[in-house]
Order: sequence, then structure tokens, then C-alpha cells
Amino acid sequence: MDKDTYERGLEIRKSVLGKEFVERSINSADEFNKPMQELVTEYCWGAVWGREELPHKTRSMLNLAMLSALNRPHELKMHIRGALRNGVTKAEIREIFLQVAIYCGVPAGVDSFRTAQEIFKEEGAERPPSPCTRALQIIGLRTIIYRYQRRLRWFLEFDWLKAMRPQGESYSFDGITECHSTT
Repeated sequence: MDKDTYERGLEIRKSVLGKEFVERSINSADEFNKPMQELVTEYCWGAVWGREELPHKTRSMLNLAMLSALNRPHELKMHIRGALRNGVTKAEIREIFLQVAIYCGVPAGVDSFRTAQEIFKEEGAERPPSPCTRALQIIGLRTIIYRYQRRLRWFLEFDWLKAMRPQGESYSFDGITECHSTT
């Protein structure tokens, strides 16, 4: 076993599936299934999930589709939770399962929707993709609106012609296209 790959895998596995779940799985492993826990942590989570070519969100979305197609509800439950942690939205999960229904059969899609609804209910119906994402989006959006609202108000209220004319001159407008000096 490659220690570095295992450690990277353990870190990723905990971040996706939840620290408590992973530690419980590893700590409850006995002589029979401990090699499987090590294999999954090192190769699945370290060697594959640890690659940088696909973001974790994309890997989560792929897993949802594959686990649905394979009819693996226990794993699907875990990976729906992980997908939410990785920023996959409820709308995206819905679209994945609609795709599954078309390409893998309606029963697979229906079971996946049922499983997802169960997880959404357990996790809270409007759970954000990550703990701080929604708050940061709201704060950031309000900050942007406030900053630009002030700047726009200043821009609209500023007398540009007065600021641009030489001192002592005044202008009058005849329609839209002509501006005449009155001095």
C-alpha cells in the first residue's frame, strides 16, 4: 500500500462522505473487510478521486448516474450526500436522474428519485451545496449591488457638462445632436 495515496484518499473520502461516516467505516472494519476499506481508500479515493483532471463535483455527478444505473441504493445514498457537499444542486441531481430514467430505464430513475427525496428530507430540503456558499453568495451579491448602486447614483447625478466645460462658459442644447456655446 502506498501511504501517500492512502492518506490523500482518506482526506478526500472524509471531505466527500463525511468524517464521522468514514471513521466509523474504518474503525468498524474487522480482519475480513479491512483489506476492502484500505483498497477503497487508496485506489478509489486516493488514486482516482485524487486526480486533478476532473473536479469533485463532476466526479460526484458521474457517480450518481453510475450508481443509479447499477441499482446500488446504499452507495447512492452516500453519494447523494457527498454530491451535495461537493456543490451539486438539487436541480442538477434531478437532471441526472431524468437522464438515468431515459438511458437506464424508468424504474432506475424512479428509485433514484425516491432515494434522493429521502436524503433531501433527512438533510433538510433546501440544503446549500456547502455550509458557507449561500451566505457568501448573499453577502457578496448585496455588497456588489450596494457598491455599484452608489457609483451609479453618483454617475447619474453628476453634472457632466458642467464639469467638462471651461470655466466661465455655459452651454445650451438645441435638440439631441447640437450643443452651442453661449459665450
